[in-house]
Amino acid sequence: MAWTVDVDGDTAPAGWLLALDVDPGQHRLTLAPRPVGSGDARVGMMTRFRRHYPGGLVAELAVAWLGSAEAEALMDQVEAGFCVTRHWTGDEVGEWTPEAWAAAEALFVEVGERLDLQD
Repeated sequence: MAWTVDVDGDTAPAGWLLALDVDPGQHRLTLAPRPVGSGDARVGMMTRFRRHYPGGLVAELAVAWLGSAEAEALMDQVEAGFCVTRHWTGDEVGEWTPEAWAAAEALFVEVGERLDLQD
């Protein structure tokens, strides 16, 4: 299944940093400012991968790379090694293979190498 890539602005409110969210359940990758030190319930339940960059602005090079065959292969690797279990309480818990988690980490690193990082 094709992934959606969202890029949401390049300015962040005070206390927010640029972050990469990988949401395999929704087939969505988002590069956008997020509050530092907080994650929504999906991050806590492991249904979404989130990592913050140490400051920075979205660069066209990073956005272009997200459409590359290399990025798509990593997204496919995430999808192949991810599943969600829904408990009787309605809570959803994500399960990642080591390979899928490593692919999400690789997406974070590769995007970071193409950002205009600033402190």
